[in-house]
Amino acid sequence: MVLAAHVLDSLDASKLKFVTVNGYRTRYYEAGNGEPFVLFHGGHYASLYSLDSWSLALPPLAERFRVIAVDKPAQGYTDNPPTADKYTFEELLAHSIAFIESVAGGPAHLAGHSRGGLLIAAIALARPDLGGRSSL
Repeated sequence: MVLAAHVLDSLDASKLKFVTVNGYRTRYYEAGNGEPFVLFHGGHYASLYSLDSWSLALPPLAERFRVIAVDKPAQGYTDNPPTADKYTFEELLAHSIAFIESVAGGPAHLAGHSRGGLLIAAIALARPDLGGRSSL
C-alpha cells in the first residue's frame, strides 16, 4: 500500500504584495529571479479561485523564474469592479495587460488554468509583444 506524502500547502506571506492597476487594488505573489513568468488562475468574477491555487507550483517555479501569480478582479483579495457594467471579459483583459506591463515590466512567460487559459490566449492575441511562451 502506498500512502500519499504530506505536502505543506501554504503561501509565504512575505512574498504577497499589493499594487493598484487600472484603479483596482490587486494582490499578487512574487518570488525568484530570472525571466518573469505570470500565472493567471481560473474562475470567473466572484468565484472562489485565487492565486492560492498555484501555491504548490510557486516555490519550484521561483527556482528558475521570477514567478508572479495574480488575483484577478473580484477574486481572492483583489478589488471588485466599481460598477456592474465593468464585470466583463474586456475589463479583465485590460486589467491583466496593465498588470503585466506594471509588475512584470514588459514581456513575460504566461500560464493560465481553466478561464485563466482563456485569458492568456486573449492576451497573446491582443498584445503579442507581451507574451513569451504561454501554457494553457
